[in-house]
Amino acid sequence: MTRPRTILVVEDESSLRELIAHILLLDDHEVDTARDGVEALYRIEQREYDLIISDLQMPNLDGPGLHQALRERYG
Repeated sequence: MTRPRTILVVEDESSLRELIAHILLLDDHEVDTARDGVEALYRIEQREYDLIISDLQMPNLDGPGLHQALRERYG
């Protein structure tokens, strides 16, 4: 048996964020959520993820901005 994957779901719309997280949990993944890119960066500093699923348009820091920040920090 393989280990569960750790996944971060970044989505500002709460119902969609929770739906995606629920589906991934049913597939035995470990799931964290964030409301925007700023919160996602905080979570990424606290834990390593196998996959990040992100919305493109969010307040504070959008998906492309999150991607750019991750590239600058982690290469």
